[in-house]
Amino acid sequence: MDNSSDAAVVDPKKDSRLLILLVLLAALVLQFAGAAQKSYWEDEAWTATQALKSPAEIALATARDRHPPLYFLVTGAWGKIFGVEEVGLRSLSIIFTLASLGLAYWLARRVAGQGAALAALALLAFSPLLLTYGHTARYYSLTMLLGLGLVSAFLKYLETHHPGYLVAYVLLGAGLLYTSYPALGILLACNLWWLFSLRKHTATLLPWIAAQLMVAASFVPWLPVLTAQVEKDVVLEAQSANLGIEIFKRAGYLGYAFGLGEVLSPLNPLAWFGALILIGMATLALLRAKGAAWFLLLVLFSLVAVNLTISIVVVYPVSGWQGLPNRMLYGLPFLIIWLVAWLPAPRKILNTLPALLLGVYLLAGFNYFTGREFIKPFLNVPWRQIMQQIEVSPVEQTAIICAPRSGDYACWYYGAHFGYRVFAPSEWPKVEQAGYSDVWWLRTNLGEPERESGGEVESIVLANGLYQLAERADYARQADSLRWLKTRWLGQKDYEYRLNLFHFVRMK
Repeated sequence: MDNSSDAAVVDPKKDSRLLILLVLLAALVLQFAGAAQKSYWEDEAWTATQALKSPAEIALATARDRHPPLYFLVTGAWGKIFGVEEVGLRSLSIIFTLASLGLAYWLARRVAGQGAALAALALLAFSPLLLTYGHTARYYSLTMLLGLGLVSAFLKYLETHHPGYLVAYVLLGAGLLYTSYPALGILLACNLWWLFSLRKHTATLLPWIAAQLMVAASFVPWLPVLTAQVEKDVVLEAQSANLGIEIFKRAGYLGYAFGLGEVLSPLNPLAWFGALILIGMATLALLRAKGAAWFLLLVLFSLVAVNLTISIVVVYPVSGWQGLPNRMLYGLPFLIIWLVAWLPAPRKILNTLPALLLGVYLLAGFNYFTGREFIKPFLNVPWRQIMQQIEVSPVEQTAIICAPRSGDYACWYYGAHFGYRVFAPSEWPKVEQAGYSDVWWLRTNLGEPERESGGEVESIVLANGLYQLAERADYARQADSLRWLKTRWLGQKDYEYRLNLFHFVRMK
């Protein structure tokens, strides 16, 4: 009698490849969907403006700002081929993000095994923070790709001592420094880990020192620019009065955003559930993580220390520290890999924790696409749709009034992009005198005291009886729970909507 089974033999490797492909495909779809749905926000609008310039002009603009030039030079070349519209320009970041997911999977498999690698890939791909910023026309995803590449090359060099990996380390290290200054934290962590394991790698002492010197030498041409930027932006006494509170506030917000993203209110019970899962996974990682998983934690701590320090000593707007999660997006893969490094657990029920966290991430992703619970409402302002609404007015007879450029660069960008004359609120007398038939006043609520409130906008324009209010609309509503948190604990000015639109028509 033939006892052979007719059931097909399952190939685990084939199943894993299929799962990886499906996760990457889902990530690709989500990133492009986000790129197509959301308008540029302030920093992205600045990137799009620079992408239209020559390489020399881009380098000069970044030198005057506070960033190194590599990402903006690459984006400028990309923009000249694919355009500076949202999907075209953002597609470059999506490519970097997809490549980063692949590298993160490889790194997680090397550090913690196949099961942990699949969990890390899924959690990273559907992370609300990556969903929000993975397609952003900023340097975040390029820094993430370079950082993961550098750490991977470093670990392979420690394992094999092959000079090719050290060359890759030097090239990637130079690329990191020319993309994001705080990414220096990754290089610091690599050097600390190398020192910890020096007894195993004494034969590599001279090549390793030479590699660090080459990375440093590669940055020498840009060093005068960095020095000038530091002299302009750094104030060492800026936060000294409440240093402990400032560090706690920044670290707390960074931890929350890394764990749960920025589209889930901290007062939402789903966020509490997600936080409990994260605490459980972190506890298991502390108890069971081994070997190189601790190096990834060292990388993360080094990045946090560098970024927190910079956020305290550099002069930013009052709420500028809230940009820490997106500026440090490249640290997210290291956190997620470390959080799953304990897999598989001795008790099967514990292995469900990553799946439960993935469920929280999917619900947070729903918030992102439906415009709910944005901790940063400026990410949810539909600028392109607003400008398409304004297109009903003749360009030559229409004026747009935006908040000062330092407060809302996106408004200025889109106004000019659609061919309109854009003015600051202080220029209202000039607008009134010019006799524009249509005035669209886009009032941006910044959460800080401003010159004009919604009622004051109407009184300013209607004062001389030359205009009448034709319509008003509000955009990017802020969740009630977030309004309470920001006014009660952060001392910000309360507002319901990020943007109030007023359309005034000149009376005949």
